[in-house]
Amino acid sequence: FKPKILIPDSINWVMSNDMPYISNQAIKTFLKYTHPKMKISTSEEDIQSAENPIIKFDVDVDLEFRVGEKYSRSDVHYFYHSEALPRIGSGRWTTGYVVPKGSDDLVIFMNIGVAGTTGHDFDNSFDEVNKVVTWYGQNKAHSKQPTFNKLIKGQLTPRLFARTNNRDDFTYLGVGSIKEYKNDVKIKEGSSIRITFACEGNKISLDDN
Repeated sequence: FKPKILIPDSINWVMSNDMPYISNQAIKTFLKYTHPKMKISTSEEDIQSAENPIIKFDVDVDLEFRVGEKYSRSDVHYFYHSEALPRIGSGRWTTGYVVPKGSDDLVIFMNIGVAGTTGHDFDNSFDEVNKVVTWYGQNKAHSKQPTFNKLIKGQLTPRLFARTNNRDDFTYLGVGSIKEYKNDVKIKEGSSIRITFACEGNKISLDDN
């Protein structure tokens, strides 16, 4: 006996295992490794009997990242390009920030209190009470560079992702609003731009995520 969860309008797609039910964890894992924009429909009309369980999966193309949720770089890449982050030819996706092709977003991946996997270490910080992020660009970055010039002018939307362990996924802190910025701030590798953002959403704790 192998029960299946059918996906309406996608008759070739099913979820199946050897258990008499599909656990919530199995569903979450299915979503994690398929498409980050998928969500389970919770409409009453989609609830079926145990003899013929059906779960409807909706793909909302306008679905935003969820503040407080964790995402890997590959998850974020999939969100913009509908494919996993490639091992070769990933461009700036493995660095601290990237403007996804075809978007007006600046995706920022920051490490807080820990060096990145490449060894780069910046004094980024997140005030969880006041929801304020202090972030540093790469060495020699400054406000006259095209990316930062557009960011300061409001032509790019900063999406902030942070982690306190460089082996973890990143917690989404939301869209940042620039409070202030300063050029030529001393960092361990030289000097860079420092930007202070106010974050959206409810109180977030990186330690709890």
